[in-house]
Amino acid sequence: MSKVNVVQNLLSVLKLGYIGKKEYIYCKSSKFLLEILNLFLKQNIIRHYIIVSQIHKVKIYLRYYHNFPIVKEFSLINKPSLKIYCSYESLNYYKKKFDIFILSTNKGLITSSQLENSFKKKNLKCGGQILFGLKYNNFKLH
Repeated sequence: MSKVNVVQNLLSVLKLGYIGKKEYIYCKSSKFLLEILNLFLKQNIIRHYIIVSQIHKVKIYLRYYHNFPIVKEFSLINKPSLKIYCSYESLNYYKKKFDIFILSTNKGLITSSQLENSFKKKNLKCGGQILFGLKYNNFKLH
């Protein structure tokens, strides 16, 4: 399964889980998916996840705030038919459009907030392939 398909599957399952107000959802397990879920944990988008090895799936516990989902919109940016690569300077367009977005770089997966923090501390500039963006509901847990 390609990386784009993993992301597309995860986002669709998350959307349906939030629409159905589910406590948890299942998604097919892969190393790339676990990297994304670790980023989601750091950003407080999900509560936690458990790897269910018998069925080769991951059980993802969704996070709500007063019965409202944390994330109101998931947008897949990188598609199999359209791969978008951006330099650090051209990322401002996506910073205005999304609260947070995920990049696949030569240094691994990184969120836009981690990219800004690393730039401030170490003067680290890197671009990459933009996978997807998220918009939070009106409240934030940061």
